Amino acid sequence: MHGTLANLRHERFAQALAQGKAANEAYALAGYRANDGNASRLKGNERISARVQEIVGRAAERAEVSLERVLRELKAIAFSDISKALTWGPSVQVGEEEEDGIPIQPEPLDVRHDRYPGSSRRRH
Repeated sequence: MHGTLANLRHERFAQALAQGKAANEAYALAGYRANDGNASRLKGNERISARVQEIVGRAAERAEVSLERVLRELKAIAFSDISKALTWGPSVQVGEEEEDGIPIQPEPLDVRHDRYPGSSRRRH
């Protein structure tokens, strides 16, 4: 099966089931008058079941791609040269780069070189 179901209410029903709704709730959301028996019967329909599996499968693929991208980004961060991203001085400036074509604005970070974090004691 590829694509949406021809019957719009069946498609809405399948979409709601794929989102985790109970059959009776999905049935009402699809535009049907509440009827637990009909909701259960429609849920067992072969075309509905196949469509729900297709929707859930596509969502899983998108999630997997997102996870893959996150891991790729983490790897890039872990193995990057920090001196290319930061400028050290009285405050640290984060380098300006683009993420998905959107410029990331540099923000100063307050870095105290002469004190331990959270303490007024000087470093030795």
